[in-house]
Amino acid sequence: MEKVKILGTGNFQEKNQDSYNYLIVKKNKDFFEWLADLLGEVFKTSEVDYDYVGKNYIKRKKNIKNFIDKHENYYGNDIEGRNNVRIDVFYGKDKAFIVLNMSLKIRKKFMKKLDEISVWVKTKTPSDPSVRKLIKK
Repeated sequence: MEKVKILGTGNFQEKNQDSYNYLIVKKNKDFFEWLADLLGEVFKTSEVDYDYVGKNYIKRKKNIKNFIDKHENYYGNDIEGRNNVRIDVFYGKDKAFIVLNMSLKIRKKFMKKLDEISVWVKTKTPSDPSVRKLIKK
């Protein structure tokens, strides 16, 4: 399986509101296999290989090229069966935006698995000579 590249990450937290984390990832041909592996770390089972057609779920291999300007969500109880978890995936042309809404304990397990099966892309900083050239223009 080709590792998915993590382009960015962040979190949102305000007093008296839900907190969540988000990821921006580069899509590749193994994206759904990667996502299923991650969801397996959070949920008891993974729904990634299923499409909802009519009133039924059917198992079929998804083609990442067909997932542009789409939204999916995965929700249920965590692997311990106690907490509600929701993961939203918003698909763009080349990237996916993933929102994680789960307890800190489950989020830590999720992030550990993410480190194992993903590549973190190093961003350029203003101290990088190629970025300084752009800033001067």
